Amino acid sequence: MELEMQSVDEEKWKWRSVEVVKDVDVQLDVGNLLTFDPNAIDEDEFRESAEDCLRNIARDNAQLLVSQLWKLPSELVDGVYVAKLPATTTRFPREKAIAQVKQPTKWETFAKIKGIKKNRRSQMIWDEQLKEYRPRWGYKRINDDTQDWIHEVPDHTDPFEDQFEKRAKAKKERIAKNELQHLRNIARNMKGKVPGLSLMPVKNPDKEELRSLQTVARKSTASLGKFTGSLPKERAAKHLDRKRKFDANFGDSETEKKKAKKVFERIKSSKTLVDANRAANLVQAEKERARSQKRREDEEEGGNARRSKHGNTKFRKKTIKERKSPPAGKRWKKWKSKGNWKESCI
Repeated sequence: MELEMQSVDEEKWKWRSVEVVKDVDVQLDVGNLLTFDPNAIDEDEFRESAEDCLRNIARDNAQLLVSQLWKLPSELVDGVYVAKLPATTTRFPREKAIAQVKQPTKWETFAKIKGIKKNRRSQMIWDEQLKEYRPRWGYKRINDDTQDWIHEVPDHTDPFEDQFEKRAKAKKERIAKNELQHLRNIARNMKGKVPGLSLMPVKNPDKEELRSLQTVARKSTASLGKFTGSLPKERAAKHLDRKRKFDANFGDSETEKKKAKKVFERIKSSKTLVDANRAANLVQAEKERARSQKRREDEEEGGNARRSKHGNTKFRKKTIKERKSPPAGKRWKKWKSKGNWKESCI
């Protein structure tokens, strides 16, 4: 009897209804094939059988999602019906930023202005000498002169010049030129500057650039400039190969003790760490500044209180006699009797 009931339950599970009823409506994001169920889990059912409880919830949510998929418009592609998913509504965090549009190079901009269209050429080309197809560029390319064991010397060149070395040097220059153009395109897109150090000579280099170049050339040896002699009156470049120095975490206890003792003696010493003369000068300058500011304010207040009837002036115009300063001593009475003394201020 128990076996029959178990088989009946299994049949009911296989043919469950597609109509799923939830206390709270689930949130469906069909574009991402995502279902969010805010309903609470039945604790009694979860304690009895956690696996069966989670399987039932997953089955019901999947049924709701599949029911929505069947309502979407579909089309037949290669004998298979494909549903057109709508726009997504859930935003997921990205691991990396969205790729920006690649800026055109200098040649691409020029070609667009002039209307030059790029014609794609085939990679393989027929070699008449070897009677086979060869790559246009790269390894085993057509007309590869690097494999020639003999090289013709032109008439207008030095007959004793090594043509193989000349060819290798020209190739290196072409590679360096392409790399410089590549760096210029990157700098133009990033709105930066192309480093000119060791790439190409500068027209009017300053002292710091020459020192930097000199330092780089000094360290371009196998010993990193350890055995390279210095030039007379040579100065090291600023802000180049400057490294911070730190003490070791595990050092000698005596050295640590000496450092601590030096700090303690410096604190304990009667010698002040402040420059007394400089401090006194600062205080004196501050006093002079305050005194001059106060004098200026007093003059402005006095000028506003005393005004002439002939205009906005502090003092009236003095005569020649009034401008003379009175003598001191016994000649004061004689000078006063002549009528030279008058009030000059209103």
